[in-house]
This record gives sequence, structure tokens and C-alpha cells, in this order.
Amino acid sequence: MLASNLEECERLSRMIESVLFLARAEHPQFVTQLRELDAVEELTRIAQYFEGVADDGGIRLSVKGDPSVKLQADVELMRRAINNLLANALHYTPPGKEIALEAARAEDGTRIVVANEGAPIDPALLERILDRFYRANPACKSDPGSVGSAGLGFAIVRTIMELHGGTARAESDAS
Repeated sequence: MLASNLEECERLSRMIESVLFLARAEHPQFVTQLRELDAVEELTRIAQYFEGVADDGGIRLSVKGDPSVKLQADVELMRRAINNLLANALHYTPPGKEIALEAARAEDGTRIVVANEGAPIDPALLERILDRFYRANPACKSDPGSVGSAGLGFAIVRTIMELHGGTARAESDAS
């Protein structure tokens, strides 16, 4: 019983911390410490951090991209955004599949992609997936503890991208 209570307290603590982050990020004085980062190097570092979890789930991680791709970012915020995306991808990627992290040049700067081979997402749900407290998976709605999230991970990613002058979007091959 104590272990279950401790787990629930930790989940609530993470949710409160996420809500506080989102509230602070909306404040005009929110400070980001931008510096030039090697995008592929950062993606590789994050993939290595998640390698054990991926191996345990039978999932392959790959990092792709041009090593000369740089980006101006707050390293802690950028890592948090990629961590959120990768943790979600690991949860929804079946064993034997791959998650690809990619850094590429884009017309408007640098594009970072986290792509997995999970089940397709209904296009109607994609429009809301970056909203706060939204969870597309019906099982998560009926059992709040089933995933250990409150539907804030993608909202945090979107907020971090906006703080950097960028955008976040979700795509799915629902065919």
C-alpha cells in the first residue's frame, strides 16, 4: 500500500511540476539560455540515455542527420522536449520496431523529428494532441494511472518550441 501511495505521489509531483513549468513559460520574463548546439550530437546523447529502456522493450533507436546541422537552443529545454517525445514514442512503439530521431536543415531553420512505427492516430485526434491535458488514447482517460501522464508532455514540447520561435506538430499515417 505504501509503495502504491508513493508511486501516486510521484506521479502527482511530476504533473504539478509540468503545470508549473507551463505557467512559468507563459511569463514574459521567462529566460532561455540559447547557445549553438550540434543537433545530431544532442540526439545521439538522448538516444543513448534511453537505450536501456528501448532494449528492454525490444525497440531499436536510430539517429539520423547531417552532422553539420546546428541549432540555437536552450540545451535543457531542448533535451526536455526531445525526452518527452521519445518517452511517448517508446510507450507506443511495438516490440521489434524502430524509433528514428532525425536532425535536418529546413527552409526556416532546423527540423528535429522523432518518428516511431506505432499505431496510426486518427486525423481528428491529431488536431488536439498538442493541447494541455489531452490524451488521445481512450484507455488513459478511463485509468489515469495507466500511463503515468496527465496529457502534458506534448503541450510542454509545443511550449518549448514556441519559446525558441519554432513550432511543433504531430503527423500520423492513418491509412
